[in-house]
Amino acid sequence: MDKKLDFKVSSGLTLNLKNLWASVSIRTGGVNQATVSLSGDEKLLKDIQVTQPSSDSLSIEGQGGADGITVIQSGRRSSISISNVRGGNLVITNGVVIRNGQVVTGGTSQLEDTEMPTITITVPEGTELDAESVEELKSQGLNGKLYLSVDGQGKANVQGVNGGKVDCSGQTRAEISNAQGDLKISCSGQSRITAKGNFGDIDADSSGQSQVTIVGNCQDCNADASGMSTVSLIGHASGKVRKHESGMSTVSIG
Repeated sequence: MDKKLDFKVSSGLTLNLKNLWASVSIRTGGVNQATVSLSGDEKLLKDIQVTQPSSDSLSIEGQGGADGITVIQSGRRSSISISNVRGGNLVITNGVVIRNGQVVTGGTSQLEDTEMPTITITVPEGTELDAESVEELKSQGLNGKLYLSVDGQGKANVQGVNGGKVDCSGQTRAEISNAQGDLKISCSGQSRITAKGNFGDIDADSSGQSQVTIVGNCQDCNADASGMSTVSLIGHASGKVRKHESGMSTVSIG
């Protein structure tokens, strides 16, 4: 199933992505125009809602919460678990179960080898991106603020950022490049964040066995590491530097 939606948008657009078991690709398009193209199995696409709350806001959201889906990853493909489990069997109250690449609806029917849906989005340059719980995310050239939260085993690659906040937990991976402005980074579990650019102020926090690597120069740098985690700045901090280590963690600046 393929579907394409076109929107008229104003300057200063915010693109909101949430709870998407999908491969999402974002690139820049025309001024005051946005498009969303969705492709994949109909049973999965029907649980993805695309809305335009206002001319400066566009939202794409999948199911979440008690009746929603949670990505837990199985090999190269993702598995889905439903929160309601009784007697060892999954009970579906609303939504779709996907396990080891198979779609199960109503607890009975199956579709073999179903891939993740794909979502391709074009938005004006300068769009602010707010993404939470997206399985696979690629964004190029937006050059707006970034608010990114990656969990489970999700991964993100974002090129073109003008400040913001990045939060990774679980076994996630995030790569940020062509970045500028102030950036706040939080990394936990076994997650990894790499950020490349010429920054304003950097505030980085790592815990567990996570790793934060910052490549480029910045002004003030505030780095906190605990557990067996690491924070590394491969570059120069021209302003104030504050670092704190605990446990077997390491902070390396310059």
